[in-house]
Amino acid sequence: MTALMILMLMTTTVFGQRPSSKAKVTGGSTGNPFAGHALWVNPYSDVAGWVRGHEKSKDPTTREQAQLIKKYIVPGPQTPWYGDWNSNVHEDVLGWLNQIKKINATAKQPIRPVAVIYNLPLRDAGGKYSQGGEKTPDGYQRFVANIAKAVTDSGIDEKPVFIIEPDSLGHMRSLETSEQEERLRLLRLAHDTLRKAGCFTYQDATHPNWLRPDTAAYLLRQLGPEHFNGIAVNVSNFCTNERCVAYGMALCEKLGPKHGIVIDCGRNGNGPPPDGVEPFNPPGVALGDFPTTAAYKDQRGRMNPRVHARIWVKGPAGSDGEHHPGDPAAGQVFPRYAAELIQNRLNSRRKDAK
Repeated sequence: MTALMILMLMTTTVFGQRPSSKAKVTGGSTGNPFAGHALWVNPYSDVAGWVRGHEKSKDPTTREQAQLIKKYIVPGPQTPWYGDWNSNVHEDVLGWLNQIKKINATAKQPIRPVAVIYNLPLRDAGGKYSQGGEKTPDGYQRFVANIAKAVTDSGIDEKPVFIIEPDSLGHMRSLETSEQEERLRLLRLAHDTLRKAGCFTYQDATHPNWLRPDTAAYLLRQLGPEHFNGIAVNVSNFCTNERCVAYGMALCEKLGPKHGIVIDCGRNGNGPPPDGVEPFNPPGVALGDFPTTAAYKDQRGRMNPRVHARIWVKGPAGSDGEHHPGDPAAGQVFPRYAAELIQNRLNSRRKDAK
């Protein structure tokens, strides 16, 4: 079934009447939360821990991988994810925010906390390696409420940004009609609960190689643009910044004047793999740009204020799942692949310099 057919089906039978094309963000905070802020570098991240444990390895290949990862990935701000692996999400989020609050007390440039929530019921439905999530809608409501409570309890001035539920809209076609409606309700609940705690929320909107802009825009408007501050594009994927900006702008034009775009640039240095290659630890892709909250300029040097940040939403050293023999589980550190990403980026730069 084509994306257009899916769009027509949803318009006529699943979600009822068409939403208004005009929506104003209400409730919570507005504006670009990244402007004037730094990003958090976690010295205790899984990838930093792997480097500490292997940089003096007797195996020269492992030692070389550790050196590359230490130089090019460990210094980069990476985004924590919260899901069903957090047995006490309130304490985990509170601890994270307290670390940043302590840094911000003396920092010249304050850090804007950024995290991902990935715990919807039927998570990754239609996917392969990240299925799971909360068992019930009530459980999800409690999960989000505990995160919001942690934000309030921390007393942090720089309220966090949350990227809400990667792939949740992309996998809608894998759900029954009642499940689709429930998913939209839970997404609204997540955005509203967090924004009432002063947070900024960005809804995952997939990427240019997944949903057509008209399909993605329709789903975002059914969700309700008034519930979120912006959209996240290219999470865990490989599309170039230029394509992501064009895709994001096409969506924002249908959402309203105040919505911004966050781009996952962790692994888009060479763009996506060739057609027919599945996007799970694919060969040939490269490390993307270093995360930044600086204003985005296109290839002609033109500023685009709708692009709020380019960050590593998915840590570039993390596996996409056990797709090839020997690949680690999704999210686990994959040093051989991380080193390949870095080397591919360095090779591309050498070619560009010739």
